[in-house]
Order: sequence, then structure tokens, then C-alpha cells
Amino acid sequence: MKKTIMLCIVAFLTFSVVNAQDALVSKKGIPILPTGGDFAIGIDAIPFFKYVGNLHNTAVNNTVPAFNYKENMNIYGKYFLDDLTAVRVTLNLGFRNQEDREFVIKDGQGVTPDINVTVEDVQNVKTSIVNIGAGLEKRRGYGRLQGFYGGELRFIYASGNTNYTYGNGFSASNVNPTSHDFGTNLPVYGYRVNNVTLGNTIGGGLRGFIGADFFFAPKISIGGEFNWGVQYTKTGEGYGITENWDAPSGTINEDKVKVDGGSDFNLSTGNLGGALYLMLHF
Repeated sequence: MKKTIMLCIVAFLTFSVVNAQDALVSKKGIPILPTGGDFAIGIDAIPFFKYVGNLHNTAVNNTVPAFNYKENMNIYGKYFLDDLTAVRVTLNLGFRNQEDREFVIKDGQGVTPDINVTVEDVQNVKTSIVNIGAGLEKRRGYGRLQGFYGGELRFIYASGNTNYTYGNGFSASNVNPTSHDFGTNLPVYGYRVNNVTLGNTIGGGLRGFIGADFFFAPKISIGGEFNWGVQYTKTGEGYGITENWDAPSGTINEDKVKVDGGSDFNLSTGNLGGALYLMLHF
């Protein structure tokens, strides 16, 4: 009798485990949860919810959802070391070289200048940003609902430079040459900015996070998380170079002016991206 009872218990437990495992496998036998060796990328889920929601109301011009960054223009991904442990990486490498060309009337044409005779002023802006984060994530949960927690480190670097070239030059008869106003390059009468070099920004941070994913399809989950951490950045001094006509010497005078730096210390809680996200595992 005891053997029969034990056999029934073993059979029941075996049946329960098999059913529990079957519940985490699709009808085609595809595992629903991520496993060791899987990669994952995260995207913003809100456009998809808006699109589906607008299909059921009178909204017009319902925009088809597209892949959007999960967090502040950062590529976000994971690599699973095993079924319950993942390495997280966020990456933003931005390098920009923007040129703005504007025509201005050519000086020195005489009493009746022709507005169609022009020269060209150019503003060239170069910026770069490096934002890298790496951390470790631990997971636990029941069935399709998986909680996770962990911590990550961040490194931040940014720099910027703006250079101006002008078609009309300074001279004794033209102490305030006609120049295009790009916004901040003409501070006062008779002066122009040639170059602005910002101080480099360097910083980093450490934060912990906690959140949850729900796997509504094999290897596809919707989730969200909260984080708490500290971040510090410091921007060094930069400089700007201005030019003007120096009458006593009869030459162009250049002055170098400091551009103040600064620092920022932030300790706070936050919501990563401020919205729900989709995780795609493969």
C-alpha cells in the first residue's frame, strides 16, 4: 500500500513538473523564457500601444509604430550567461559634423551695391558623445512573469567645437564687415566669433535597478523597471576666439576668452525611459 502511495505521489509530481515545463514551451516546442547564450535588444513599447489604441477610436493619421530607442538614444542589449543571469550593456556613440552655409552681400561694391553679388559665411559644428553602461542582472520568477534586479556602471564623455569662416574681411575701411548672424557669433558691433571650443565633459555613475518582464510570446516580453543611483560629471574650461579691427596697428586683433566649465552631481531614483519596453530575445 505504501509503495502504491509513493508511486502515485511520484507520478503526480512528475506530471506537475512536465505540465509546468510544457507551459513554458510554445506549441511548436520553442522555449518561452530566455536561456543561457541568448541575446536580447530592448525597444520602446509605447508607440505600439498607441497604434493599437488608436485603431479603436476616431483618431486620424494613426502613425505606424517603429523601432525606437528604449532609453535616451542608447542601444540597449543583454547577453544571458545562464537562464537566470544576464550581462546588460547600453551604448551611445555619437559623432556629428554639421555645416551651415549662408550667403551675405559682398562688401566694397560702391555706392549702389548689387544684392545678388554675394560671399559665403560658414558655420561648422563638431560634437561627440560617448555614453557606455555595463552591468549584471539576476532573474527569478514563476512561469511567464520574471522579476529581475542588479546594478550597472556608466561612463560618459562629450566634447564640442564650433568654427566660423566669413566671406567679408576686416579692413581700415570696413571695421564692421557684413556677416551672417548664426545666433551667437556676433556679440557686439565690430566683433565676430571665429571659434568656440567647449571643455570636455567626463563623468560616470553607479545605479541599481529592479523590474519585471512578462513573456506573452516565445522570447518576447514586455516590461519596465525602476532604478536608483548616483552620477557625477565635470566639464572643463573651454575658450572662444573673437576678432575685430585694431585701428592703431592697422591689423586684425584676436582675443581668446575663457568659457566656464562646471560639474553636476545627481543622486536620485528614476524610471528607465519613463515607459514600458519590449525585449526581443534570440
